[in-house]
Amino acid sequence: MKFRRKKIQLLLIFVYLVLLSACEYNYIEYDIEPAPDSVSFGSDIIPIFDNSCNMGGCHTAGHFAVDLTPVNAYDDLWAKGLIDTISPELSGLYTKFYPPNSHADGRYDANEMVLILAWIEQGAKDN
Repeated sequence: MKFRRKKIQLLLIFVYLVLLSACEYNYIEYDIEPAPDSVSFGSDIIPIFDNSCNMGGCHTAGHFAVDLTPVNAYDDLWAKGLIDTISPELSGLYTKFYPPNSHADGRYDANEMVLILAWIEQGAKDN
């Protein structure tokens, strides 16, 4: 009886080790493009908002705290304190969407985040 129990325990350990060694992790490596030397608010950042934030009418005038419509986005981002040109990586516009704190639930891809950070690093100009 004892021998059989020991044999079953060894068999279970062996099966566990085989299953454990069979696990394979696939790490996703994103092809992140470097940011351009000059990022434009109008032609680079606004399209991100239009495609991700304004499609469902979420961040339009009167809906959420930040109005990200093309006419109001720049002024509202500054007024709400979401841009920090001294420490760009701490800007609310960037940290709010940077994983793992992603409010955007995957709405922004890595390249869009690179553009947003680069725009802030370049002085967050209304260009």
